[in-house]
Amino acid sequence: MQVTGVKSRVSPIGLFGANEAPVQLMITGSNRDSVNAAASIILDKVRRVNGLVSPRLSSELSKPEMKLIADRDQMAKLGLNTEAVGEALRMAVYGNDLLKFRDQDKETDTRIQLDVSDRDKTDQLMRLTFINTDNQLVYLSQFAKVIQQSGP
Repeated sequence: MQVTGVKSRVSPIGLFGANEAPVQLMITGSNRDSVNAAASIILDKVRRVNGLVSPRLSSELSKPEMKLIADRDQMAKLGLNTEAVGEALRMAVYGNDLLKFRDQDKETDTRIQLDVSDRDKTDQLMRLTFINTDNQLVYLSQFAKVIQQSGP
């Protein structure tokens, strides 16, 4: 079957074979709703193929995620910009691993980031502070909100 814009690749089963060979189709795009709709159509067609066991969408296994919604106008009023806030949040959540700890002649890679319990709790994350252009402390809660949702 030929489908416009679709690239496919076939990988052989291992030397000893398998009763259930895993097959994965990756459907990507810039619009989540369109991708989900296309994936559902493809899954419907795949389910009609004899011999397949338990075809499913990986997006059905949604994972909890936090989404940050920032009020850019409020940020500007508070003397903050998206670049500074984004960089600070990235370092707080993912960490900064460009640091080295030096003890005499020994150098150790170091990562600084929020503790996992602080990253996973919305109320703790909302207490994250930033220094604005007037050297004042501004809390994330003053210009943003975090919502819990499910992601793919």
